[in-house]
Amino acid sequence: MARRLEERRQLREKSLHVAVASHGSDVVAVATNDRAGGHAECRLLEILENKQLSSPVDVTVVRVANTSTSDKVSFKNSRPCQACRDVLLRTHLPIRTVRWSTEEGTIFVARRGDL
Repeated sequence: MARRLEERRQLREKSLHVAVASHGSDVVAVATNDRAGGHAECRLLEILENKQLSSPVDVTVVRVANTSTSDKVSFKNSRPCQACRDVLLRTHLPIRTVRWSTEEGTIFVARRGDL
């Protein structure tokens, strides 16, 4: 993530948006926004489509400010947009919860059906 954040700084982008699918403490897949406008959440679902998921995963989406350093991470609001929420609700993939970072640096947790 540090390398990606440095790339964003050099491109003068304001943040790094990352979506992670996990099962317990195991990371199943990771995706970031792309320059063409693809959202991290949708890109993550594309990756998960190619995996054989036998149990539900939790999706965590964070936006890290490019002002972050190795000593201090600054989070931004990363609640999925309405289009991404719709895709997360409609997918056949076994997603249990969706979590996202807030400006205050907390992580908000919602059951998939409560998006």
